Amino acid sequence: MPEATHGMTYESLDGAVRTRSNGRLTMADTVHGYLEDVRHAAGIMQVEFDSADVDQQRVVVELALTGVPDVRVNWSPDLGWCFAGGDGVWLYRVGIESDAASLVPDPDEVAGWLRVLATGERTGHQDPPAPPDPDDEALVDRLLTFGTGTDPYGP
Repeated sequence: MPEATHGMTYESLDGAVRTRSNGRLTMADTVHGYLEDVRHAAGIMQVEFDSADVDQQRVVVELALTGVPDVRVNWSPDLGWCFAGGDGVWLYRVGIESDAASLVPDPDEVAGWLRVLATGERTGHQDPPAPPDPDDEALVDRLLTFGTGTDPYGP
């Protein structure tokens, strides 16, 4: 997974999540919740994983798609979703913007993207998103929304 090259740290984002949730959630909680939301959406689209885990040290989601052993898929809150093929080059399928919707897209959008990857479409760009602002409340909002199973479109 490519390394983030900016000032946003896990600690600052974890602190923001803890503050906004009144101490009920940590960054690790929201990342696990986001992964579960993505798994659920992927299941509906019949996208299966050989593995789907969170690397607790780096706060990175790591996926292996069933039947696609040559593609590694990762997500982190500072780089968004990316994948590497057999050549090891990381490619991004999100905009290069640093907006929260690019970094933490809706789980059904991620599932659709994973389905496209699984069917063989693997074009992308090598430029990671621009560094997000560590004080971006929208990023924390999206993590809390999707990381706790809250449907932003429901009642």
